[in-house]
Amino acid sequence: MLQINDTIKLKKSKTKSSLFLRLKETSLTSALLSIMIIVVMILILVNPSRYAKSVTGGLKLFFTAVLPGLLPFMFLCKILTEIDFFSKLSKPLNKPMQRFFGVGGYGFYAFLMSIISGYPLGSKITADLYSNGLLSKNEITKTAIISSSSGLEFIVGVVGGLMFKSVKIGIIIYVSNILAVLIASLFIHLFSNKAHNTENTTLVNNTASNKTKSQPNILKIFTNSAVDTSVGLLTVCFYIAIFSLVIDLLNDIKILSFISNILSFSTPHKELVSGSLSGIIEMTNGIKIISQNITPTSTACASMLISFGGLSIIMQSLSFLSSVPIKKGLFFLGKILQAILSFFICLIFSLLFL
Repeated sequence: MLQINDTIKLKKSKTKSSLFLRLKETSLTSALLSIMIIVVMILILVNPSRYAKSVTGGLKLFFTAVLPGLLPFMFLCKILTEIDFFSKLSKPLNKPMQRFFGVGGYGFYAFLMSIISGYPLGSKITADLYSNGLLSKNEITKTAIISSSSGLEFIVGVVGGLMFKSVKIGIIIYVSNILAVLIASLFIHLFSNKAHNTENTTLVNNTASNKTKSQPNILKIFTNSAVDTSVGLLTVCFYIAIFSLVIDLLNDIKILSFISNILSFSTPHKELVSGSLSGIIEMTNGIKIISQNITPTSTACASMLISFGGLSIIMQSLSFLSSVPIKKGLFFLGKILQAILSFFICLIFSLLFL
């Protein structure tokens, strides 16, 4: 009896100590975050007009480059998802998609819309598919990974045509990105947990078929799609504006230049290092810097940044996926793998065709 009591006391003490450590870690994280926020607020107050321009620049980028292309696609894709337009079209693709990527036919729809329209539409569609009962828990993370890609108009038109002054370079980067996302998704499916919950998938498919049988309320679908699209676009707008501010703050306090000088000590291509560092935070700004010197390496670096998306894009994607049971670590690993593959694929293509 005494031995049992001692065991119970030992377990309680271990639980208390682990709880204390968690609270300590949480309070430390909160303290560091609070300090960082206060420092940022002070820097903004010291030069408010400077950082007002940063936010304005982010908003201008959103309204001129992002909103015109993203708004119609996001709205129309939401309607198609609500009325389950792709249920019959996706059935022939179920087996090949499940075999190679671990997702059903709806995963191909999310992937297709992503490579056409770009970030963060794939994540938005993935979340909508799950909320409509068209994806199982086993498919959600892999669908989020395979549908996390930039779009045709941005890569070929903006990056290739405007920044690199070559549509050919844009096409090379675009093809490299598509191959990278497919190969990364294939690797993740092969090396991740292959256990598949058949019962759960069947339940999801039954839910989907039940939805299609009921008569849709067209007015309600249009209204809900409009509201949902507006909220989604505001989220994208916020992250673009706030990360434009973050990049200017880091540039002004010389953090990015300091890291860039250290990393570029042994290389003559300093713009590649500084552009890559900026692009890890917000990819468009980084690609602008990289495109100043057009080489196969700079093209590959731009492709890498587009595949990764930058912290701004990743935060946008995760905000849409916040309501679904996604494995964030696996999603982030997928983005890193995409970036590495995209760099080497694009470098090979650039050396062969440029």
